[in-house]
Amino acid sequence: MGWCGAAPLLLVRAWNHKIKEADAYLVITPEYNHSVPGVLKNAIDSVWVAFPFRNKPIVAVGYSGGIAGGVRAIEHLAQIAIQAEMVPLRTAVVIPQVATAFDGDGRPVNPVTDTSLRVAALDDLAWWSAAPMERGPAASYPRRVPRPGSHRRQRDRR
Repeated sequence: MGWCGAAPLLLVRAWNHKIKEADAYLVITPEYNHSVPGVLKNAIDSVWVAFPFRNKPIVAVGYSGGIAGGVRAIEHLAQIAIQAEMVPLRTAVVIPQVATAFDGDGRPVNPVTDTSLRVAALDDLAWWSAAPMERGPAASYPRRVPRPGSHRRQRDRR
């Protein structure tokens, strides 16, 4: 999603508008070098039209081939989400040893994983996504004021 040429810019604009339609986000990510994959970070960083992430909840599901289950990716994603003005929920799902975590039909082998995915993560995400609607649409939030030194400062003026 580079910024060179018209085609990537059209793709980024379409991505921005698609992201804006959602009330909440569920991100499933592997852990890559103790973080999220670069393509996920780039996709989040490219969202800038009218701040579509602003005050919307996000739940992360992390997985890895080892015992950590993507916990470091989830932790870093929370920091990224805060910078993008999302609301990362404390509820996160870690799936360690992903190669053996699901049966042949794609269902979690461990009942704790199943409960975490269906009850904790999705129920919390549904509750938080409905909460702003009780206070009014996101358009009623105060206008975002760029912080000094913010990397988004120049884009805020567009």
